Amino acid sequence: MTLGQDLRYAARIYRRRALVTTLALTALSLAIGATTGVFSVVNALLLRALPFREPQRLVQLAKFDYLAIEVSERSTFYHWRDRAPYWQDAAAYRSAELNLSRSGQAVRVNVARTTAGFFAALGTEPEIGRSFAPDEDVPGKDAVAVIGYGAWQQLFGGDPRVLGATVRINGTPLAVIGVAPPGFDYPEKTAIWAPTYFDHDRLQHHNADSTTGAFGRLKPGASLAQADAIYQAELRHAYPNAFQLDPAWRPRLISLQDQLAGPVRQASLVLLAVVAFVLLIACANVAHLLLSLISERIPELAIRSALGAGRARLVRQLITESIALTLVAATAGLAVAQWACRLAAMVQPPALFSTQRYTVLDWRVLGFAAALALLTGVVFGVVPAFLAGRLDRMRGLLLAVQTALAVILVAGSVSMGRGFLKLAGTDLGLRTRNVATLSVNLEGTRAQPDAQTAQYYRRALDRLHAVPGVESAGAADYLPLVSTAAYSFQPVLDSGEKVWGVALNITPGYFQATGTGLVAGRDFTEGDRGGGARVAIVNEEYVRNAHAGAGIVGHKMIFDPPDDQPVTIVGIVRNTRFNPASGIESLFYFPVAQTKNSFATFVVRVRGNPESYLPALRHAIQQVDSQVPVYEVETLDQRLRDKLARPRFYTTAMLFFSGFACLLAIIGAYGAASYSIARRTHEIGVRIAVGAPILGLRGMLLRQCMLPVAVGMLGGVAGAGALGRFLQHLIAGIQPTGAAICAAAALTSAITAATAVWNATGRIVRMDPTAALRAE
Repeated sequence: MTLGQDLRYAARIYRRRALVTTLALTALSLAIGATTGVFSVVNALLLRALPFREPQRLVQLAKFDYLAIEVSERSTFYHWRDRAPYWQDAAAYRSAELNLSRSGQAVRVNVARTTAGFFAALGTEPEIGRSFAPDEDVPGKDAVAVIGYGAWQQLFGGDPRVLGATVRINGTPLAVIGVAPPGFDYPEKTAIWAPTYFDHDRLQHHNADSTTGAFGRLKPGASLAQADAIYQAELRHAYPNAFQLDPAWRPRLISLQDQLAGPVRQASLVLLAVVAFVLLIACANVAHLLLSLISERIPELAIRSALGAGRARLVRQLITESIALTLVAATAGLAVAQWACRLAAMVQPPALFSTQRYTVLDWRVLGFAAALALLTGVVFGVVPAFLAGRLDRMRGLLLAVQTALAVILVAGSVSMGRGFLKLAGTDLGLRTRNVATLSVNLEGTRAQPDAQTAQYYRRALDRLHAVPGVESAGAADYLPLVSTAAYSFQPVLDSGEKVWGVALNITPGYFQATGTGLVAGRDFTEGDRGGGARVAIVNEEYVRNAHAGAGIVGHKMIFDPPDDQPVTIVGIVRNTRFNPASGIESLFYFPVAQTKNSFATFVVRVRGNPESYLPALRHAIQQVDSQVPVYEVETLDQRLRDKLARPRFYTTAMLFFSGFACLLAIIGAYGAASYSIARRTHEIGVRIAVGAPILGLRGMLLRQCMLPVAVGMLGGVAGAGALGRFLQHLIAGIQPTGAAICAAAALTSAITAATAVWNATGRIVRMDPTAALRAE
C-alpha cells in the first residue's frame, strides 16, 4: 500500500520535470544497456560453465608444441600421461580444414585428429552411437569417426541409421560410429573427429593452417598451480631454451575456460571498464537531477517532517523514487544490451558458440542488470538525501568526476582513432579493389597427384580468363588477407649471404591480379614448369636484408638439402604484408608448377563490382573438377574489412562512448550552472541593482563552476595515462596515451564545459532585477 503511494507520487514528481527526466532516463538506459551487453560477453567467456563434465578440472597445455614432438608416438604419449602425478586423463588433437565428400558433395570442414580418449577426457557422450574405444588410435586400426550434430543433419538428414555409414575425408573412407551432441564443436568448430592422432599416414594434409593442442583432466584434489609447477619443471629440464623466452610464450598449464576465452577475455574486460566509466557519468547526471528535485522540495520535505514523517520515511520515499527511475532505465537498457550482444557475436565470436553465445537471457546477466539498477538507485537515492545540506559540495564533486571520466575516455578514443587510422592506412603492397578470391584444396581428389596438380591450376585459370569481364587471374598458396601461415627457409645466396624468408608458391598472372608491382627482372611464365630450371622472385625486403640491389637478379639460392638444384632469382617485386597489423617480411616466390602445391587461393581482377562475378567464377572452377570443393568465395575488399572488423568495432565503441561522455558532462556542467543561478537569483538581483556589470557576474559564475572542472581535468589526465596501457588489448601495437593527447583531451573538456556554463549564464542578461529581488 505504502509502496504504491510512493511510486504514484514519484511518477507525479518526474512528470513535472518531464524533459530533464527523459534525458536522464535515456542516458541511464544507454549506459546500463551497454554495460549489461559487455557483461554478457564476460559472462559467456569467463563465468558460464563449459558443457563438459566437471569443467573446472579441465586444463589446456599452452605452447604444447614443445612437448608434441616428444609424444607424437602412441607409446610415449601414454607413458607421459600415465606417469604424470596430476593427470586423471589427457588427450591431444590436431585440427585443420579438410575435404569431406559424400554422395557427390564436396565441402570443407574442420576435422580433429584425436587420441582415443578425447571424448572420455572431456566427459562428453555422443548423442547416438559411441565414442572411440581405447585401442582405436593404434596406427592402422579400422578407420572410424564421430561426426558433429550439424553434419549429421546436413549430410544424412538426421537419419538414426547413420551408424556404419561412410564419409570420405581427403579421400580416406571413415566409418561413422557416433554423432556428437547438439552444439558440441570443440576444438575450433570441429565437424568430424577421427582417432588418427598417431596414424601419420592417414588423413595426411599439407596445409600449415592447422592447430596442435592437448588438454587434460586433473586428478581429484590436484590444483592447477601444483600441476603447472610440475609440468613446467619437466619442460624446463627438457627444453631449457623455452624458458628464456618472454613469459607469454613459455609452456604452461591454464584452465580450459581461460584458453577458450583467449585474447577476447582481456579486450572484454577493458571494454567493461570503459562502459563502467560511462555508467558512472550517467549516474552522476541522475544525481544532478535528484539533487535539483531535492533542492526544490526542501520546503515540502520540511512540512512533511513537521506533520510527523520521520527521517527514515522521507529517505525511503527518495530511495523509492530513485530505484523506480533506474529500474525503468534498466528495463529499456535490456534492448540496448541485446543489440550489443549481437554486434559482439559478429565481431568477436566465442570459441564454443553453442554454449558461450552472448545473450541477456541468462540469470547472471539479468541479475547483473537488476543489481546495477538497485545499486545505483539506492546509492543515488540515499546520498542526495543525506547530503541535502551540502548540495553545492556534492554538485562540485559530481562535476569533477564527470570531467575526469570524460577526459579519460576522450584521450582513449583519440589514441584508438589514431591507431586504427594508421592500421587502415597501411600499405599492403597490393590493390584490393575489383578483386575476387576463391580457395581450393586438391588433397584426396583426382587432381591431387603431382602430375595432375599443375594441369588442374592451368585449366582452372583458363576457365577463369574465359569469364567475361575478367582482366587477369592467378593463384597463390598463401594469399595476403586470406592466410597467415607459411613456411620459412634460410637459403644461401651465391654471394654467401643467408637470409630468412617466407616461401609462397604462385602461378603466372598472380602479380597482375593483385596489383603487386614488378621492380626488376621478369614475372613467371608458362615456361617455368617442373623439370626445367628452378626460378624464384624475391621482394624488396629480401633484397635489403641480403645487402643487394637490383643486381641480385640472376644470382642463385641454394636450399637444404645441399644437393637440391640451385634456384635462380629472375625478378624483384614490391613488398606486401599478410595483414595490416603484420610487419614486412622477406618473401620469395616459386612457380606452382615447380612445387605442385595441393592448395591455393585464386585471385581474379575484374571490371566493375567483384561481388557480382562470384557465382560465375565459382562455377568456372567447379567445371574443372566437381569433386574439388570451392570455398571462401569473397572479394579481397571483404577480406580486408574482416581483418579490420574488430579494431574498427573497438574504435567505434570508444568514439561513441567518449562522445556520449562528453555530452553528459556538458549537460552536467550546464545543469550545475543553471541550478547555481536559480538558487542565487535574489543575490544576483541585488548585485545587478547596485551596479555590478553583467559580464563580471557571468565571469564570476564561470570561474566558480570551472573550479571542479579543473580538478576533474587533473584527475582525468592521470587516469588517461593509465588507461592507455590497457588499450593495446583492443588494438595491437597502439601507442600509449601521450602527454599531447591527454592535454588535448583536457582542453577539449574544458572548452566544452566552459561553453556550456557560459550559455547557462546567459539567463542573467535577460534577468529582470525587480523580479529577482522579490525571489525567495
